[in-house]
Amino acid sequence: MTNARSILAAARDREIGRLRTEEGLSIHQTADELGMTPRGVRHHPTALGVAPRPARQQARPASPDDHAAREWRRQRQRALDIERGLAFLALFGVLPNTDSWNATKSRKKGPTSFFRHQFPFISRLDGRWHPWPSPQQIACRFPSDDPTQPRMEAFRRLVTRVWATLERQGTPYEPIVFPESILEAALQASSRSSIADPAMIVPEIIRCASLRRDRTGWENPARFASSTCGPIGLPRAEDRGLCIIAAPDLERRLECTRRSILADRIDEGVGVLITATPVSVVISARRGPVPAIHHLPAPDAQVAPNWCVSVPEPPTPAVATDGVSSRLARPALLDVLKWALECRDELIATGVLSLVIAEAQADERSILPELGVFLTLWSARHAPPDAQAFAAVLDHAAAGDQLAAEAGLAELMSPLQASRLAVVAVIEPCDSDDERCLDADATCRFEFLPDDAIDRTATYRPDAGINDAHLKAIRRAIENA
Repeated sequence: MTNARSILAAARDREIGRLRTEEGLSIHQTADELGMTPRGVRHHPTALGVAPRPARQQARPASPDDHAAREWRRQRQRALDIERGLAFLALFGVLPNTDSWNATKSRKKGPTSFFRHQFPFISRLDGRWHPWPSPQQIACRFPSDDPTQPRMEAFRRLVTRVWATLERQGTPYEPIVFPESILEAALQASSRSSIADPAMIVPEIIRCASLRRDRTGWENPARFASSTCGPIGLPRAEDRGLCIIAAPDLERRLECTRRSILADRIDEGVGVLITATPVSVVISARRGPVPAIHHLPAPDAQVAPNWCVSVPEPPTPAVATDGVSSRLARPALLDVLKWALECRDELIATGVLSLVIAEAQADERSILPELGVFLTLWSARHAPPDAQAFAAVLDHAAAGDQLAAEAGLAELMSPLQASRLAVVAVIEPCDSDDERCLDADATCRFEFLPDDAIDRTATYRPDAGINDAHLKAIRRAIENA
């Protein structure tokens, strides 16, 4: 029997469609005509010109073809599940359990467990990405004859048997892994971890500065938010110094900037936060009004009710008298940096001064030279007051010994971490001299490449890294299990 409620709903849809299309009534007129609310009319498909839904019909009897299709899907799902177990064992050296494929439990167990859960699995059966299954699905598809056994135990024994068969044949299972796979898992796991939980650190396996070149000892920047755009592993403000985030993609740079700001807004060690974009410079304090703000030389500054001070940047770069664009393309930021140098004692009295500069090298409006000068002056003003050491540096410079003078000056300069200044520079990489100079002083640097994530909609080659005979042996063992 057909459902009476479905018949009435279909009739009402047809009537709404007739009144709206044939008679041209408005949504309110149609609602008055049918005794409905305008919201109810507006949400009906026919109100938008969509055909009304048909009444639900009685389900037809299942045919032999339906049974065959269901059996084929069941066998395919079974083979895919077994391969998932083989891939997990090959990647991490352990069999999956009820915690491995449960997002909440794996996250509670720590960063390494959560990193494994977020690792992208690409099947050798079809060359496509598939998520890890849930423990409940595995327990349902691979039931155990012994109810006293732990869940997934029958599945784990089956995976172990297939693994041993492949090893005995000399055709061990090898997962499809790319360099991007590790970064993908790092971004996914770290972006969903809690920055308030110090135990959620980046695992050693993913501590790399860039896929482009090796920078041993440097870590990735910021570990928060909910997207693969990063950043991840950003040190706390008190330990940061200078962090450079380089990305050729504008949208990714903006996302990194936003998340860096969010991290410092909840960082208890931050006192004053300065955010600079090509549009404006915003100065805010985590507690109360911004100190020494009356010394800021910006007549067009705007003060919000929450004590945030916004200084707009000119819409176009300043132009010199000879018609050549001036290098000082962001005067508002330069004024704020001068103000920070002059009022540094008042600013750092409330905590670490956080400086987030977005697009520091974009659209030929680079401010990297000015940023380098600011960092040098800030460090020099926080150097230990050693008159004899300063005199020795001047003597070396007067004698023409430039190397000795630079070495002596470097010893006098205190690191940024000790000067209560935390800087994040989000730049568009172009390998310029100014960028290389800034790199030399950076505490950490991370580069986002255009293709640093796995395309989960693409089809990859199932025989990647192995020959056809090896691939056929793996498929045969899995399908016959």
